[in-house]
Amino acid sequence: MREWCTYKTALILPVANDLSTRIFDALVAGLVVLVPRRVADLGLVIEPSLQEELGILRFDTCDLQTIKNAHQQAIAFFDREGMGGVSRRHTLAVNHHMLPNRIKGIVEI
Repeated sequence: MREWCTYKTALILPVANDLSTRIFDALVAGLVVLVPRRVADLGLVIEPSLQEELGILRFDTCDLQTIKNAHQQAIAFFDREGMGGVSRRHTLAVNHHMLPNRIKGIVEI
């Protein structure tokens, strides 16, 4: 986690289009997250409008140029939002997407 906190962005490329826990690790570190749109379940846990607000950037194809462009947008977003953005991403993940939250949801079911 200490190393993750030295970066501005995290590229998440799950092999099976699954909702990787790495997304939430990146958010805890305050990073701007780049995720392919094919990871459909992300919209079930973080609404698309909130994704946009937090700097979760979605892209359609996984070719190198698309990823480079998304990365440039992510760096610009991070720089524009500064520590306020880091704090919002961290707070969302800690308050809603950590193991205690998941256990509570399981118990409620």
